[in-house]
Amino acid sequence: MAILQPERNTDGGISFQVNGQMEPNSYSNFDSRYVRISGWVACNMGGYGTVGVTSGYVITGIIMAIVMNWLTERTDAQYKTVAIVV
Repeated sequence: MAILQPERNTDGGISFQVNGQMEPNSYSNFDSRYVRISGWVACNMGGYGTVGVTSGYVITGIIMAIVMNWLTERTDAQYKTVAIVV
């Protein structure tokens, strides 16, 4: 039996601390918004920079755009929510 201890976060969300195991009886909220990892996952470690991303998301692509006079650079990130089932 799991004992749930809810706690309100400063951003209004709720987090749970669990003593024991939690097992969902439905995975119906896993849809196309989530990335399913199957097999090997490739990763390109080249390059550098700073891109902020919301908690619970993972960056799936970077678009570099050189704007107007080649002196101003703009970086856009493509990202999706991530849910990894182990």
